Amino acid sequence: MSSVAGLFASHGVRCTIITTPADDHLVRRHTTKGDHPIDLLHLPLPSLEFPNQSQSDAAMRFFHSLESLRDPFDLLLREHHPDFVVSDAFLPWTAEIARNAGVPRLVFHIMGFFPLCMYEMLERSNFSYSPNRETIFIDSLPGHVSMKVSQVQDSALQRNDFSEFYERVMASNAESYGSIVNTFYELEPEYADHYKTAMGRKAWHVGPVNCLNTENDESGCVSWLDGQKPGSVVYVCFGSWWSRFTSEQLCGIAHGLKDSGRPYLWVIGNFYNEKLVVDVLKVGVAVGAEVWAMEEEMRPVIGREAVKGAGGEGDGWWDGGGGAAEEGKGGGGDGKGGGWEGWVIGY
Repeated sequence: MSSVAGLFASHGVRCTIITTPADDHLVRRHTTKGDHPIDLLHLPLPSLEFPNQSQSDAAMRFFHSLESLRDPFDLLLREHHPDFVVSDAFLPWTAEIARNAGVPRLVFHIMGFFPLCMYEMLERSNFSYSPNRETIFIDSLPGHVSMKVSQVQDSALQRNDFSEFYERVMASNAESYGSIVNTFYELEPEYADHYKTAMGRKAWHVGPVNCLNTENDESGCVSWLDGQKPGSVVYVCFGSWWSRFTSEQLCGIAHGLKDSGRPYLWVIGNFYNEKLVVDVLKVGVAVGAEVWAMEEEMRPVIGREAVKGAGGEGDGWWDGGGGAAEEGKGGGGDGKGGGWEGWVIGY
C-alpha cells in the first residue's frame, strides 16, 4: 500500500496512509521519497493473541479483529473528507464505511488478474472434476485451466469460515468503485480482459508497484547470477501464501538446498503465478507450487540463521524470475503477486 501511495503521489496526488503506531517506522521510510511527501495517520490496532491455533484459524481471527477499526476509520474519513479511499481487498468493511461517508472506495489487489479470476471461480465452485476426482477443470476461464485438487484452497472444496469471509470480500469488491491491480496488461491480457468484460469489473492495472522502490537490491541478485556458470543455478519457486508447509518443513527445504552443494536461487512468491507462468504462458518450468505458505512461516527460513552460507537475501519485488530460469536452466515460475516476496541465493 505504501508503494500505491507513492505511485499516486508521483502524479501529484496528495496522499495519506492510514497505519498503526507499531507499523509507523515501516511505512514512514516510504513517505519522504520523491518530490511529493505522503502524510501518515494512526489507527490503534487491538492486541492480538492466537495461542495454540492453526495458521488458518489465526488468520481468520486476525481478519475479524481488524473490524474493531471500523469506528476510528469512520471518524477519520468524516474528519478529513478524502476524494477517494484505497484499501486492501481483505478489508471488506471499509467499503460500507466509505459508501456511508460518500467517499469512493478503490480495492487494491496485490496479485494479478489470473489469480483474481481463479479465486472467484473456485470460491463460487465454478469448476468440474476429472473422473478420478484428482483434477479440476475451470473451462470458463481463458486457456481452460486445470489443476490438482491438492492445489486448491480448502474453502473452495468444503465450506468453512474463510468461505463466508471471502463472500464478503467478493461482495465488497463488487460494490466498490473499482479495483487497482498489481500487474501489467502485457503479462496477462486475456485475464485482464476477462476480469473487466466477462466478470464485469472496473479495474486498472498499475503494477508492479514495487518497481517504484529503487532501494530493492535486485542488482545484487543479478550480479550474483552473472558470476555463476551457465546451467549451474537451481531456481526454486514454491507457492507461498496459506501453505500447509510447517516451519520445520520449510527449514528442511532450505537446508536441503544448502547441502545440495549447488548454487540456488529461491523465489518466495504466489502459487497461482506459477500456474500462470508455467501452464498458461508456457514460459517456465514447474518446480512444485503445490501448497500455500504465510509470511510468518517464511521469514525465519530465509534468514542467514536458517540458510547458512547464503550469498544474499532480500525483501521486495523480484523482476528477474525469467532471467534466472534462463541462466540457471533449473526451473521457472515468477514470484509476483504474493502478499510478500523475497529471494534467497546461496550455495
